[in-house]
Amino acid sequence: MGDVPLLTCISSSSNSPNTTEIVQGDGSGTQIAFALDDQLTDYTDFSTNVSQATLYTTINKIFGIRCPPSINNAQVTTSIVYLQDFESCVYDDTPVTTNAFCGQCSLNSATLVGSNTAAGGILCFAYRITNTYVTSIGFGIQINGDTTTTLWPSISFSPKADSLWHYTCINVNAQLISQSSIDPSVSSIVITTAWLTNDIKNGIFLDAVSIRTVLPTGYEDISTYPIDQSANSLCVFPFYYNGNSYPACTLDSNNMPICADSNNQTYECQSSSIEGVRRLYPKHQLVYNTLSVTYTPGSSQITTNFRFSDCTPPTLLVPSPPSVNTFLFFN
Repeated sequence: MGDVPLLTCISSSSNSPNTTEIVQGDGSGTQIAFALDDQLTDYTDFSTNVSQATLYTTINKIFGIRCPPSINNAQVTTSIVYLQDFESCVYDDTPVTTNAFCGQCSLNSATLVGSNTAAGGILCFAYRITNTYVTSIGFGIQINGDTTTTLWPSISFSPKADSLWHYTCINVNAQLISQSSIDPSVSSIVITTAWLTNDIKNGIFLDAVSIRTVLPTGYEDISTYPIDQSANSLCVFPFYYNGNSYPACTLDSNNMPICADSNNQTYECQSSSIEGVRRLYPKHQLVYNTLSVTYTPGSSQITTNFRFSDCTPPTLLVPSPPSVNTFLFFN
């Protein structure tokens, strides 16, 4: 879709990798994206009837945490049969890194799944837990297409209760078979409901909950992926950064995961307590309810208004590819 910014290559190798741009891309003439502070939106096809609501949603995503499509995009990830991203909550001035794993919001509750009717044996979710009361996951399941009988098993679950976001995937079907809750001959299960127990909801936050038929791309089990580890293993935990103590990797001013040694020298982390899932963070947050988008198809004009919560002056939206000049942007 035209000349896009070069990739940023992150490597733990002692030798700096070489990145060569081979193809700059070819603009379609109708597919247009917008960039704000180097954050690029999804592409929108303006040869169709684009609605103002669609443009609002597209631009609003710039101000949320964006995850790999395999985590929370059911349109491109066919293995997802159930998805809850909890984006209907009221977004306030709480730091987005605290509010959400993906997007702008999360759920303050212990309920993972409700009223699901699609078959799938793998449950994935992000969690941030501030207490030590959660010990298991309870389920309502239906097996082999029988919708008249619901079983209520549970499986043990030991989350990392460190107030940081974590992402996990559980093969519910295999676990229930291994503990003899269901017969090995079961061909399919429907997870109708699921919840964390014990239900001390004030200390539980959930996000990006999905039921799947296979594991998502980009997910590595916590037992096989190094968490909170620098490239040269010099970091100590907890460490101090900008006067604050951190028990795990945190984000620096460039939204990169870092940790520090005993002398407060910072190093890049291989992962930041997200089990191998690399997320993209917005550079600025919005003051609640300040984003407005007005689209006038006849004049091909888009007017946007918003205010950053850190009082940084708003910058202009830039179309991509840059050759697009029929769209006007005001902030």
